[in-house]
Amino acid sequence: PALEALGSAGATEADVIEAILAQAPALGSDSARQLARDWLHDYAQDARGLPLPVVEAALQKYGMRPDHLLTALDAMPGRVLRRLASLPEDMVGPVGLVSCDASGTILLRKPLPGFAIPRAAGACPRWPLYQVLSQPNTAVAAALVQSGRAEDRVQSFALAEQVVPPRFGMAAQVRAFMLLLPANAGGDTTAARQVGSTCRICPREGCVARREPSIVAKAF
Repeated sequence: PALEALGSAGATEADVIEAILAQAPALGSDSARQLARDWLHDYAQDARGLPLPVVEAALQKYGMRPDHLLTALDAMPGRVLRRLASLPEDMVGPVGLVSCDASGTILLRKPLPGFAIPRAAGACPRWPLYQVLSQPNTAVAAALVQSGRAEDRVQSFALAEQVVPPRFGMAAQVRAFMLLLPANAGGDTTAARQVGSTCRICPREGCVARREPSIVAKAF
């Protein structure tokens, strides 16, 4: 809330961020505080670029439809998806978000109930998140069913964007995002993409994307 109110409050962004960090004793190292500081800075930039009243008006008109909201809000796609994932659940319902850099390393993870996101190990290469890394400025919407999750179905919206443009002697820096929303329980899953969380705990047999053996019993 303090970062949302920056436009009307007298405090600077840096002052507000440092006040938030001072109230977070769990951030016990300089590295942890710097990661949190960077995340809060991004949040403040997103809130400034897409003020809450603007986002609320778009949601009232289009509902939680990322395809419509990307056009209506007219902002960088990554900013729109981060903004939607950071809103209060009583406003938008449960929303998950995962992002990665060009190496595939997960940078941001906000889990959605029914869809596991690994904390340390590499995630499932069948996720649309990794598909769009090779297709910047392409959006992919896909229903997903994750192995071992009681056939829970989620709806994903993935895209990648350049965060640093290409220069002579340096490639463009790309970041991918995948927004996750719950799908209707009990729906037909025949058209859903079958994915895992990470190979180490995925029971799926015969997966051409597998990079290491599973430690759990085979399910099918």
